[in-house]
Amino acid sequence: MRQIPEMPDNDEILAQISRPGNQEDPAAAEETEKYVIFDIDGRSFALPGAQVQEIVIDYEIFYLPFMPPYIRGLINRHGEPYTVIDLKILFQQQPLDGKKFIIIRDAYDKLSLLITDILKIVNIKKSSIRPVTAQTTGSGYFLYTAAIDNADIPVLHIDTVVKKIEIDVSR
Repeated sequence: MRQIPEMPDNDEILAQISRPGNQEDPAAAEETEKYVIFDIDGRSFALPGAQVQEIVIDYEIFYLPFMPPYIRGLINRHGEPYTVIDLKILFQQQPLDGKKFIIIRDAYDKLSLLITDILKIVNIKKSSIRPVTAQTTGSGYFLYTAAIDNADIPVLHIDTVVKKIEIDVSR
C-alpha cells in the first residue's frame, strides 16, 4: 500500500518562506526607470518615459517666421498646437528630414521633438546611469548617459531645451 507523504502545516510553510535562502534579498533587487530610446539621423538618445506623452507620425509642420532655426514650426494635435523642436539643428546645425514626433508631457509647454524613429522602450537600472562627458555633442542638453546594449546613450534634459527656447525667443 502506497503512503501519502505528510503535508507540512501552515506554520512550517511560513517558516520556510521566511528563511533567508528562500526570500528575495531587497538589496539585490535594483530600482529601474523606464526610458524611450529614439533615433535622430543615426544617433541614439533617450528620454525618461514619464516625460513622453505619446508618439505621432505624419503631421504637417506649419512654419513659424522669426523663430530660431531649431524651432521648425507647429503641428496640430487634436486642435492643440505643439512646437516642433529639431534637435539635429540644435546639435549639428543641419535640419532633420523626419515625420515622427515625440509629444512631451508638460503641464505648461506644448512641445514635440522631431525624430527619425523610436528604437525601443526599456527599463534601465539606476547603476547603469553615468555622468555626461565633455565628448558628448551638446552635453549641456543632457542629464546623464545610460548604458544600454554596451553603448552610452545620452538622456535629454528637456528643461534645458525649454530654457534655451525661452532665451532665444525673448530676444
